[in-house]
Amino acid sequence: MDLYRDPASLFSRSYDGGRMVLPEADFGGVYPDRVTVDLAPFEIDLLGSATTGRIVTEGPLSGTVGAELSEEEVSRLAWEGSYGSSFSLIGVDVEEGLVVARTEAAVLGQVVPVSVGGSVSVQNGVLVFEPERVEASGLEVPEQLTARLLQGTSFAYPIEEVPPGIIITGVEAEKDRLVLTGEASGLQVG
Repeated sequence: MDLYRDPASLFSRSYDGGRMVLPEADFGGVYPDRVTVDLAPFEIDLLGSATTGRIVTEGPLSGTVGAELSEEEVSRLAWEGSYGSSFSLIGVDVEEGLVVARTEAAVLGQVVPVSVGGSVSVQNGVLVFEPERVEASGLEVPEQLTARLLQGTSFAYPIEEVPPGIIITGVEAEKDRLVLTGEASGLQVG
């Protein structure tokens, strides 16, 4: 529905969908820059809307959710998730399909830049970084040494207290951001 191009569509009772933006959402300490819900088809209660002065729908709304986390927010979460581990995080870069955690390590008395690249998933309400490769000074570290370097290190951050009716089921790495995806149901307008 595009009210700017077709204002008469406001008087229709049924809609094929739409988009709802949830301002200043807080997912229990995870702060998305933007949260949108692409709505499933719905109907407007015209009489209820006219008498209350606000939009009233024929039942709760549902749809798919997208919550965008900036690279800075991902770095903050990664730092909190790695606090107390042997992995001293310097920063995080988010690329298309890949997250890279940057750190450094002392090797034979020299400080060497180390990057750990991998994917991110959501498992039972927890955002999990899954390391796939490790590089030191730009050279890939052998798998056997990689396992020792990452031993005892947790790359998990719980996503708690999502807004009511929202379930986060997936995550996608895009340039400079992560997008949490999921489903929304039982949403009320206004």
